[in-house]
Amino acid sequence: MVAINTTPHGPDPRKLSLGKWITRTQAKLAFRSRQDKSFHKIRNLFLTKRLIDVAIINVVRNEGARTAGIDGMTKKDLKTEGSRKILRERIYRELKVKGYKPSPVRRVYIPKANGKVRPLGIPTIKDRVIQEMLRLILEPIYEPHFYAHSYGFRPYRCTHHAALRIKDLARKARGGYRWAIEGDIEKCFDNVDHEILLRILKRRIKDGFVIRLIRDQLKAGIMESEHFYVSEVGTPQGGIVSPLLANIYLNELDTHIAKMYEWRPQVEKPHLLRKGIRHFGHLSKSEAEFLSHLWNGQPKGVKELRVLKGNVSPSTVSSQMKKLVTKGLVVAERQPTRHIHYRITPEGRAEYHKARRLEREKRSAVPCHIIRYADDFVIVTQTRADAERIKEEVDIFLRNRLKLKLSKEKTLITHLEQGINFLGLQIKVYPKYRRGACLIKPSPDKVEAFKRQIKTVSRAAWKSGRDAGDITRLNEYIVGWGNYYRHVSSARVFRKLDRYIWHRVFKDTYKAQAASRGRFYSKRKHYRKNYIPYSRDIKRSNRWRRGRNYGRWADEARTCAHILVRLSFLPIQYAEFHPQLNPYFPEERAKLEENKRLLRLTYDAKKNLPMYNADYGHEWLVVRLEALRRYKGRCAICGKILRAYRFADSGLIGHHITPLKAFKRTEMANLLENIIPVCPACHNKVERA
Repeated sequence: MVAINTTPHGPDPRKLSLGKWITRTQAKLAFRSRQDKSFHKIRNLFLTKRLIDVAIINVVRNEGARTAGIDGMTKKDLKTEGSRKILRERIYRELKVKGYKPSPVRRVYIPKANGKVRPLGIPTIKDRVIQEMLRLILEPIYEPHFYAHSYGFRPYRCTHHAALRIKDLARKARGGYRWAIEGDIEKCFDNVDHEILLRILKRRIKDGFVIRLIRDQLKAGIMESEHFYVSEVGTPQGGIVSPLLANIYLNELDTHIAKMYEWRPQVEKPHLLRKGIRHFGHLSKSEAEFLSHLWNGQPKGVKELRVLKGNVSPSTVSSQMKKLVTKGLVVAERQPTRHIHYRITPEGRAEYHKARRLEREKRSAVPCHIIRYADDFVIVTQTRADAERIKEEVDIFLRNRLKLKLSKEKTLITHLEQGINFLGLQIKVYPKYRRGACLIKPSPDKVEAFKRQIKTVSRAAWKSGRDAGDITRLNEYIVGWGNYYRHVSSARVFRKLDRYIWHRVFKDTYKAQAASRGRFYSKRKHYRKNYIPYSRDIKRSNRWRRGRNYGRWADEARTCAHILVRLSFLPIQYAEFHPQLNPYFPEERAKLEENKRLLRLTYDAKKNLPMYNADYGHEWLVVRLEALRRYKGRCAICGKILRAYRFADSGLIGHHITPLKAFKRTEMANLLENIIPVCPACHNKVERA
């Protein structure tokens, strides 16, 4: 017999105290940063042992701590409280006397999807703790100033938010931005200029101690095969603080593109897009010309204005001047000779000055939006000419301001009807589907790579006689891949892949078993023996599913079995727009946590509960889910948070306020006004009452 979780685990008071302290500290930093203030005295925070303790806990908790730097130290060396205390005192002492010197990073290479390798720099555990301290302090400072649609390496943001932003901009109601620049920066992390990065940091961080810490981390050097290399440029991929520094660096590109159009005042945008000779800024061409003639402040009559305007008719001058008088831009003055002269007002001067500014800004104003995830970005425009212009502008900006370079081969201009691949997703406009709808689907390249991996794994499996372990490993890969793509339009792709997996596994398992059973072992026998209905699945949440798949019995009585899962079992739960809330403000973080909890709760309910109930009708699951959303995942009676793990056992209980038997038709009983979600305890009380 094996005891599972027999040791009681309670919350560590020390960790709870540290968590509350770091949350309060980061909230204060974020509040000060939102007020656009500088930070002069952060050194005191780095000399706080509580910050070092939080950083050590975070580093040890990370799976990457199992990989050693050049000193050979891993998380195993920090198992005991005494070893962590020794490390804390060492870091505190070195920071206090300004004697901290980071060690060179250990260079390792990992394979990329295209067959090449990606260089990583693995710091030592001590340097990782320092970098985590920097991240804990710098992230709340810079989070309020990051561009709203930069989604890489930022809390509560993901790749699906970035793809959804592109899809939204492609809608005709949002302007129809359907030309995309697929940006690719050559070796972005390896070519970050240290001096430019430090100059950007110094705009907000005025504490020289922190700047020196960052400079030392950047200049630490690289150790590869016992050879030391000086790091003149770049932030090592693999460092904890490197993604944050890269975001700070590339935020300059985000703001540059946003200033071209997105950040312009909303009232000015229509005037910036007005083309032709009849407009001058937000004024008509004729109004601007008359105001320019009156700019010197001297009153002028109709005859003088006629000559300046090119001998137009007196009625034209009079009608135009009346419009300007009505708008308050010009005032009419009667002279002793009874003639009317016109003089420009201060409001007229301001409006003419604004029109001249808008006219100048027309040259740089291009309707465009940038969506960035780390060093991958997409800029969407309305026309190909705008896309060509923006591409050239971005190339010049990166070379001159950030000393980076666009890859000419990989930076493409594509119409969304052809589809773009971004972060493993295909974003494509379908002209004949729902009046030109834009859909997000799994990238065809990723689908083919998934099929190749399934083929490789399936061919290597089923030969050792440990089919239950092979099924479990294959299920983990299938569910892991599906969990990424279940937030987009993947239902059809999932069904096709399910068929592929079924036939691939059937072919390989039959081949493996037929070799030992002889020629009388038919495919029909193989199916009857090894394909088990999902009603016997060892995972209870799948037992209401129909159909069979390859499996192995988990007990001799044949009551439950390990069965291959299907991608179509994962319910599609479309990603929602990011609410643009800052997680370092307590109220906004609470909303983000509540949204995350509710999404997880509804997903678990969809996954674990049957779609149909004979007693309550076809709509029963949909009605319960909507009631769950309306009550924010809480019991309608006691307010207790409903837990997802109860769904498989007791189900998501939707209580009828007026009993079902009081209605002649089930549809009337299942109206949302009559359904409330309740916990099992409250449901029992209500039923007894």
